[in-house]
Amino acid sequence: MLIKKLMLLFYSAMLPLCSLSQDTDTAFKLRIKGAKIPKTAKVYLLYQRDGKKIVDSAQSTNRTFIFTGMLKEPVHAFILCDTMQLGFSEILKRKNEKQDSQQLFIYPGQIVLKTSTSSIADLRPVGGLNATYFRLQDRLQTLTQQQIELSRILVQATDRTSIPALKTKWDSLKRVEKHILRVFIIENPNSFIALHALQSYAGALPQVSEIELLFNKISPSVRQTPTGKEFRKFLSDQHDLNPGTKAPEFVQNDTTGKPISLASFKGKYLLIDF
Repeated sequence: MLIKKLMLLFYSAMLPLCSLSQDTDTAFKLRIKGAKIPKTAKVYLLYQRDGKKIVDSAQSTNRTFIFTGMLKEPVHAFILCDTMQLGFSEILKRKNEKQDSQQLFIYPGQIVLKTSTSSIADLRPVGGLNATYFRLQDRLQTLTQQQIELSRILVQATDRTSIPALKTKWDSLKRVEKHILRVFIIENPNSFIALHALQSYAGALPQVSEIELLFNKISPSVRQTPTGKEFRKFLSDQHDLNPGTKAPEFVQNDTTGKPISLASFKGKYLLIDF
């Protein structure tokens, strides 16, 4: 189940700062070095570019798996190792089995990760943006394991009376997670990973005033990336959706096809059913 959730995540985030704000595609080269990874293994790289899902693959050349492509900015990605020659489609079918996988960032330039074992999960970065990303993941590791276990318990819970206590525990873990993310953002304002962390911190329904303060602590070069601009627009849109804020004007057809404007209901209670 975890592998499926990670796939959905990627299909649904130290580089010189001057390259972060570029608007044109630039080449990246990712090298995965693993002397103990079987020579017959195939490694898959999954990421999203310009709204398109991309699945690339590579086989070992001198114990190194090499991926190349073009990107405008850093992109959150996922790598998966197939040592049994199952093929990508078959691996996805085995979603309940533990997979040898790792998360990382790919970005314009040279990217290198190494493992001293036979497992992709043990990869560590050789400098670059992923050094910062892995540092964040290390801080979250224990907490993430607790969340995965608690999520499993919630799904399998048969005693409904235990649910409130489990949800309370979940809320407690989320508060700890937000504290870790907040500290990381403040400590790493010049890193693209701070923006990635802020997106996680904000969630789908952010406290806009708080998030804007944190967003403005991030360096201008990171805020001017495509992702930074999209996040700024997201926050701007939230201003119109906060409780107590005047709803934006719109016109929509009713069930008979007649155009109805929101302004026509001024001063009246209105239920909008989507």
